[in-house]
Amino acid sequence: MTRIDRLTPDRHSTYSLSSSIGHLMIAVLRGLADVERDLIRTAERRSRAKARKRRAEGATLKELAQSYNVGRATISRLAGQAVAIVHRGKMSA
Repeated sequence: MTRIDRLTPDRHSTYSLSSSIGHLMIAVLRGLADVERDLIRTAERRSRAKARKRRAEGATLKELAQSYNVGRATISRLAGQAVAIVHRGKMSA
């Protein structure tokens, strides 16, 4: 992570966060944080979907855990979360 003061054009100049340039820097950083958060969520959803598919194909929790290099408890927890999400979706429909 780069410190905000390292983003200035020259080492001796600094921008106040209350200035228009400071507001722009904060807005850009917030936007980057939003994109990163969305990417993480998308990766988690893909991982859950892949695990559900493999489980439906008959893979054991141990096999799934080994293929993702995680413990069986992690796979079990994610599978439980996926079931809860699906159940909530059916309840609202």
